[in-house]
Amino acid sequence: MKISNIESKFWERDESITRYAKVAPQLFSSEMNLIIPTALKLNKPFNKIKILDLGCGGGRTTKVLYDLGFDVLGIDIAQNLIKELNKNYPEVSANVGDASNLDLKDKSYDIVLFSHNSLDYLYPQTQRTKTLKEINRVLKDDGYFIYSSHTINFLPYNFTLLKTIINNFFQFLTNPGKGYYIEKMQDGSNVITHYSNTKAIKEELKKAGFLLVRSSKQLIDEQSLTKTFLKNLLSWETYYLAQKHKNL
Repeated sequence: MKISNIESKFWERDESITRYAKVAPQLFSSEMNLIIPTALKLNKPFNKIKILDLGCGGGRTTKVLYDLGFDVLGIDIAQNLIKELNKNYPEVSANVGDASNLDLKDKSYDIVLFSHNSLDYLYPQTQRTKTLKEINRVLKDDGYFIYSSHTINFLPYNFTLLKTIINNFFQFLTNPGKGYYIEKMQDGSNVITHYSNTKAIKEELKKAGFLLVRSSKQLIDEQSLTKTFLKNLLSWETYYLAQKHKNL
């Protein structure tokens, strides 16, 4: 399957609205465990901490950050998702925008959040690289970047993920080393998805001017699955905390 045949409007489709605009506001424990300690490191009131919530979708994270008292702005490229966010949470600031070309001032944010693996849907690699540099630009000196990403190293715990592994393996054989795979969504559309590992992520971040501070796997069942070795094997999602570094 050729990359050029990918359907590119998934994020404006009805399935996307259902998946990302109808979800109740919440922060996953992995997100909370990175965002709150990072905010506390800044040693200032939450209402003085500016957070840019990229790929905010329907406001799952943006609304919670607003309620916690942060000065937060949500940005997403999908007009329909921002429309839903503005309708459901008119008190929250959110705009349509391109993460690779932000209409924001240099060094204007303390924290940038790019949750739910949104960075992995930027294609081609040049777009992903440009976005990382743009995030670096809008972050204040020593600001923090928090995001999640698909990991290539996991064991499947259901049939859907087993199919993903098999599909990725055969795509790797025909298109090795590029990191992008074709993921079929529930509505039948195809979306290009990036998979990586912590070592590669660390190098990618360094090239964009970041130092990797911490990485942690997302829990599959955040209430009951607590064994570290199990979550590391089963989780297909890793969260990263990086800090802008002026000397890189």
